[in-house]
Amino acid sequence: ACLPLLAALALSACGSEPGVEAKNESVESVAGKVAASGMNPRPGRWQATLKIDSMEMAGMPAAAKQAMNKSLGSAQNYFTCLTPEQANQPNAEFFQKTAKNCKYDRFAMADGKIDAAMTCDAGGSATKMTMLGSYSGDVYDLKVTSQGEMQKGMPMTMAMSITSRRVGECDGTEN
Repeated sequence: ACLPLLAALALSACGSEPGVEAKNESVESVAGKVAASGMNPRPGRWQATLKIDSMEMAGMPAAAKQAMNKSLGSAQNYFTCLTPEQANQPNAEFFQKTAKNCKYDRFAMADGKIDAAMTCDAGGSATKMTMLGSYSGDVYDLKVTSQGEMQKGMPMTMAMSITSRRVGECDGTEN
């Protein structure tokens, strides 16, 4: 559920462009504001690196926790292709693949900074996410935290780092 969030913030813009601010708005509404602002992502091939910095889950067996801790800090890389059409008209799915059950508590993007909080309803269980970071024309860096339940009665907190950069033109091998 967190990986689609990467696309949400793969926006390239200059600090001189207008910013976007929203409170208690749907992901669709925020997507529309970003599209209208002219802060469109730059089309092309984007490489994203995701690193889980920490993960805590109540009631996790010791062996599972040990196995999970071994994977912390290892980076996952993937590539996406953003077409000019997608870049000029980002929709809600561009911002969050499971957007229909999410809303931004707050969203601010301006002057090279991103500060957002989102709440998603996953079948009666709320997941809260925060995103803080910076962006430029071809690179962004984010820290994302997520708090929710893995299963009913099993709270989970996760922190991750995301870096993405435009690395050229699409070549057809992207995910």
